[in-house]
This record gives sequence, C-alpha cells and structure tokens, in this order.
Amino acid sequence: MYYDICILSCLMKKPMYGYEIGKILKETFSSCTRISNNTIYPILKKFQKLGYITKKQQTQEGRPDKFVYEITESGRKGFIQGLNSVTGSLASNRDEFFVRLSFFHLMTPDVRKKMLEDRMAFIRESLDNVKIREDGEGIYSQRSKEGKVFLLSLYSLETETIEKFQLRIDEPCLAPKEYL
Repeated sequence: MYYDICILSCLMKKPMYGYEIGKILKETFSSCTRISNNTIYPILKKFQKLGYITKKQQTQEGRPDKFVYEITESGRKGFIQGLNSVTGSLASNRDEFFVRLSFFHLMTPDVRKKMLEDRMAFIRESLDNVKIREDGEGIYSQRSKEGKVFLLSLYSLETETIEKFQLRIDEPCLAPKEYL
C-alpha cells in the first residue's frame, strides 16, 4: 500500500513520466524504501484501471514515445483515503510507517493517533522481546551484543520521534474535506 502512496504523492504535484516518478521516489523516499521501475509500472497500470490516473502518449522524433501520467480527481481522493486507512500490519512495517509519517499533515487526528499508538505498542513489544531474550555470547548466538545495542538504540530513537508526533496529533488535517 505504501508504494501506492509514494507514487500517487508524486503525481499530486504535477503530471510526470514514469522515469521522473522513479527519480523523485529515489530522492524522496530512499531513506524509507527502494522502489524499482519493475514495481512502478505495474502500479501505474493498476491506477489506470482504477481511474486514478490517465496516461498520454507523447511522440518524439527519432526517439521512442514517452508516456505522461496525470492524476485524476478520483486518484486524488484515493490518495487521501489511502493515507487515512490504517491497518494493523502498518505497526510492524517500519518502511510503511515512515512513508505515512511524511504525510502526517494529510491525516485526520484519529488516524494519526491510531497509527502512532499502534507503532508504539509494536515497539514496546519488540523491546520486551529484545530484553527478555538473552542470546548468549557464543559465536553462534543469534544476535551480537552490538546488534542488540543497535536495535535498542533504534527503538529508542523511534520512540522519541513518535512522542514528538504525538504532540501534533490535534493539528488541523490539511487534506480537502471532500476527499476524506
């Protein structure tokens, strides 16, 4: 689902070629996820079938044709509704959580609250599991001490970030009301 959000977010700005979409995704979301062209084009095809985007052919002299993708009103609404539909699997998927967090301003306060609470509950459970489990110090243990320290630090940093976003839950949702 978050690949859909990433791709539609690009088209919310302006019509684009598939190559442009891939380039922007790489620049914008590379810290969260990697989306290859082999993933982008099937999603664009799916969006065409749903009526979320249109595809227009541009002929070029002496070069292969280019296709420009443009989001429709239905696609804009689908983007906002997709952002505001939070499933249980989101809590355990760090990439999707961070992608959605980047669109926090377009979520309703209820959705923000649920998303942050679910992720925090997942982190607490994961922290409990890390602390309970002692892997030993043998060379065949499942996690090195350094790995455990890294994981604990990562969860700590993520907890701090979530706590900062929790302070912003009640900020106005900037998405058009007719899309919600």
